[in-house]
Amino acid sequence: MCFVLTLSNGGIDPVITIADSLTIATDLAATGGAAADSNPRQNRVYRIKSTTHAAHAPFAVCPPFYPRFHPRFLPLARFPITFESRRSVTSTSAAQEHERPRFTFGENWRSFLERLDDKRVTEAEQSLQQMLGNSSLAGKRFLDIGSGSGLFSLAAHNLGADVVSIDYDHDSVGCTQELKRRFAEHASNWQIDQGSVLDQARIESLGTFDIVYSWGVLHHTGEMDRAIEIAANATQPGGQLFLAIYNDQGGASRRWLKIKQTYNRLPKPLRPLWVLAIASWYECKFALARLARLQNPSPLKDWRAKREDRGMSAWHDWVDWVGGLPFEVAKPERIIMPLRQHGFVLNQLKTVGNGWGCNEYVFERLETNK
Repeated sequence: MCFVLTLSNGGIDPVITIADSLTIATDLAATGGAAADSNPRQNRVYRIKSTTHAAHAPFAVCPPFYPRFHPRFLPLARFPITFESRRSVTSTSAAQEHERPRFTFGENWRSFLERLDDKRVTEAEQSLQQMLGNSSLAGKRFLDIGSGSGLFSLAAHNLGADVVSIDYDHDSVGCTQELKRRFAEHASNWQIDQGSVLDQARIESLGTFDIVYSWGVLHHTGEMDRAIEIAANATQPGGQLFLAIYNDQGGASRRWLKIKQTYNRLPKPLRPLWVLAIASWYECKFALARLARLQNPSPLKDWRAKREDRGMSAWHDWVDWVGGLPFEVAKPERIIMPLRQHGFVLNQLKTVGNGWGCNEYVFERLETNK
């Protein structure tokens, strides 16, 4: 079963949102005999079919149990798309953002690098290959906005790309440099810089790229919409834009903001205890949910999936999640629609459904838009 949604620029009475359709797909999976995952952070992949040159371009949102070998998507119904304003849970004023506590992502990445091994590098390479749909990036320019540990810059380099890594955080830049020293010390096609995606002139000076990659970064800038626009402008026609943005859960997102603010206000020695308390509470909830479904309550399977997907340990993922400020969230349509109006089509969507975490988007910029 498959939903085909028609994206419209206006003039049609609203019926249902993309986010609502994802909920329907998830509900169908639960009631149609497919086992529902007890972890709300479990990713669900929706296959996208887009008609790029039509005035109203349809794309399909399919539940994960739909037969993947089927030659085409079968339309069940067509829904116009409504627009919901992005929920900002922090101020969009740059001046105010500089006065707010800011999570030091680089410190977390330094600890992560101590445990980085070849297996995680390989998993990062496979993750890129799967989402981008390419086994090789040879001859492509790859911009990593918010490189963090440098893991995915390294993965892109190993796949043959010419890489530019940029990060606002000084310690994160140091982590990326250390990773390059350890794995690709003499590489001349890997450039590492410190800077902000909000520095439009700086980003424009780097030129355009075949692949612009920013995973879990732009929602931490304090000006997410502007950051996405600048990243999109750095994508050359025919290129790909790979974003991961926090899912908007409404009230739950506001509660997470309070948790993050508490972390950043605590003295550093107490912060790991706060992470441990929050992580333990949620991991116990996940375990009980799995047990209620007669599944193994152990979190090890979920932790392995996180490592395979992002190359990140469960602990470092929790620290990043509990502490990360600034913090903004968005429903899928608030990412998809503005980019579509600027000549981008969505090739792949991996969503957390109604859960918390990042929705992942891979867009392609049309050749006709210069």
